[in-house]
Amino acid sequence: MTRTKKNGKLKKVLNQKPAFPKPGPPVKKDLKNRPKNTGRKPIKDKDHLNWVASQGCMIPGCSNPPCVHHIRILGEQRDDKKTIPLCWNHHQGSEGIHFMGKHVWREKYGHELDMLDELMKRKRFKQQ
Repeated sequence: MTRTKKNGKLKKVLNQKPAFPKPGPPVKKDLKNRPKNTGRKPIKDKDHLNWVASQGCMIPGCSNPPCVHHIRILGEQRDDKKTIPLCWNHHQGSEGIHFMGKHVWREKYGHELDMLDELMKRKRFKQQ
């Protein structure tokens, strides 16, 4: 039994629930029947991704080894054909597109789709 003050008078309150209920028993997870897919799509064109990674960072003057950046516009699905090589610093580091944000990065270095066009021109020239 607790007492509360209402309209200047003390009132007895019986069976009042606490503000924060006690946690219940832990929930058991069914590890055998969980889905095996993590949501990531499998790599479809490994040869293309290897070629992209062999081209060097797309930022002029940068000679660091690249990793592959997937270009996605407005929540598109990841497409292995829409990739450009960026070094770690320009991809995820302090100068990176994922660190600075797309809009700021594009103002500083240019749009990724323009870089993709340039990369595809290199590939077409190489194939001729």
